[in-house]
Amino acid sequence: MVRVGRISLILFSVSATTSIANTGVYIGAGFTVQLASTSKIQLVSENIWMTPSAPASPKIGDERPYPETSYHCRFLLRNLTTQPATIQVGMPVEYMHEEIQKQIGLPGASEAFARRYKFSVRDKTTTYQPRTARGKGTRDHDFSTFVWNMTFDAQESRELQIDYCVPMSFAGMSSAIDWSRDPREFDDGVSFLFDGALVVWFVYVTETGSSWSGPIESATFCVRSSPLDARAQREGFAVFGIDRGSHESTVPTYLPVQRFAMPQGWKQTADGIEWTFQDLKPGPEFVIRYYTMFFPRDASELQRKLDELGTSYQPVATAKTLMQIREALLTTFGMPAKSNAVRRFVENEMWYKPQPDFDLAKLTPEQRAMLAEIDDRIAKLPNAGEPKR
Repeated sequence: MVRVGRISLILFSVSATTSIANTGVYIGAGFTVQLASTSKIQLVSENIWMTPSAPASPKIGDERPYPETSYHCRFLLRNLTTQPATIQVGMPVEYMHEEIQKQIGLPGASEAFARRYKFSVRDKTTTYQPRTARGKGTRDHDFSTFVWNMTFDAQESRELQIDYCVPMSFAGMSSAIDWSRDPREFDDGVSFLFDGALVVWFVYVTETGSSWSGPIESATFCVRSSPLDARAQREGFAVFGIDRGSHESTVPTYLPVQRFAMPQGWKQTADGIEWTFQDLKPGPEFVIRYYTMFFPRDASELQRKLDELGTSYQPVATAKTLMQIREALLTTFGMPAKSNAVRRFVENEMWYKPQPDFDLAKLTPEQRAMLAEIDDRIAKLPNAGEPKR
């Protein structure tokens, strides 16, 4: 099952007092709103703190607690005009989209969803009471959103503070960095073994910030992940409370966790990681993924997986495929990829971390046994020749 949640600040409609004639129209006064833009209000700065956490309680009956991410957001907004202005602001909610859509407009629904997501929005003088609405954004993308009205005096600046909590998304999926790239430039058997992960992730979207006037003068995005990272190292993927389901008999209790963050350019901090920008043009998506791979851990596990491939993928019987599997396996140990085909594949994988000082002589006995399993299969093929070391 896939659960997806995204968050970002968005401007839906722009209006003003009757003394301003060309700043836009009211869009979406009811339960449907349309993404708009303004040249009158600037998003001067954006500072976001994201704090991922493990489930707060164990599973109770059929109710599964999910890992969550808390967002603490501060936006500095400035009226660039010499006239008062009123805007309708919103924060999209994509998690549980269908459930929200069904209940929009029902008595108490907005308050219930605000409580559910621990959603609060305020500035120095006002605590706002948001309502839920249906939204339509760029590229005909539909979503649900919290919306509220804000009024600015002439040339006034307001710091808007939003707090919010949403369950993380999770799924079994590709471990590729760029999902639009086709990893199958060689046999499916390699993808079967090395391009699949159990992933928990969360996202912060900035594209909708283009609704505001001009670039964002300064922006900081902080992920306060150190406490969860430490627990994940001790407890493995079980820290996220995700059931192993039908794999109960074959998947070990402890699954090592790796963290992957996009875009590049972050720096490590005591709390986690951080990105900083000047004159940010809205567009980057900040994605944090926690994932575990199902790489074979010993020769018997590799033997079982290769046997499975033999029944599912006929190409696994060829020396070419087995040699690609051998090289890809070595890259999981830290060896830089050598062939062009394997390099193109692993360079787009989150787990690929080549070690410049990699030394075959330092492989563990378990790792050597896995290579021997592949070499034995290659040697049994007609005209296979000696595997390249």
